Amino acid sequence: MLDVAELIVQNRPLGYQMKISVKLFGCGSCVAPNAWCTTVNPTPYRLYYVRDGDAYFRLSNGEFKLKHGHFYLFPSSLPFLIRQDNEKRLDHLFYDFIMTPTVISSEPICVSLDDHPLFSHFLTIMTETVEDWLNQESSDSFDTVCHTLEAFLSVLFTVKPVRIPSDDAVIRTIEYMESHISERVNIKEIADSLYLSEDYLIRKFKKVTGLTPYAYLSRLRLSVAQSLIDNGVSLKDTAEQTGFQYSSSLIHSLKKHGK
Repeated sequence: MLDVAELIVQNRPLGYQMKISVKLFGCGSCVAPNAWCTTVNPTPYRLYYVRDGDAYFRLSNGEFKLKHGHFYLFPSSLPFLIRQDNEKRLDHLFYDFIMTPTVISSEPICVSLDDHPLFSHFLTIMTETVEDWLNQESSDSFDTVCHTLEAFLSVLFTVKPVRIPSDDAVIRTIEYMESHISERVNIKEIADSLYLSEDYLIRKFKKVTGLTPYAYLSRLRLSVAQSLIDNGVSLKDTAEQTGFQYSSSLIHSLKKHGK
């Protein structure tokens, strides 16, 4: 069963040797269902490899088509807004996950298979390990999926350097919320541990992410919950793993936000 264990994180400088740690909530290799689209923000990180189909992601400056033969990484700080042409549905490999260190980007991070000699090899291995996990659902195959994804991301960030929030307080707050997603999170206690006032931390957090810490945590919990449900986790277990006291509370929140 997919679970949400506590993340023990340590920031490292960017570069080829940067330590990437992921907690995977879901993965797959498929053609998207008819009328599929996304309308959430923030989400767990999303990584897509686009094989075929016509799909478009939206940013503040317009709408852009997902290119065939390309990987797209959507950071959790970026609105994840995608629609597809139902006559040419999206055929893709995908992962939903939380990653440390935290990455902030104003647009998806995009690379083609030609951008690094290892990318085509990674695609073969990633496709095989995801299919193996979906068929076997063993802990060993799940660990292999995670390790392969971490290795791919390490190479990706050598090709496309990314920005890690320079504000240590925001990084620590995001990573604490991600690693304690199943628990009660008190922003005042986080602020106290950073020797900051709660109001100051909230203002600083909103300046970087565009959301208050509680709004970020609430939307993250809902997005992770939806990923777990989509991957066959029961409502009861999903509620426990994403910080909802009751299954009914989770259902109410999902309906309220149109999920």
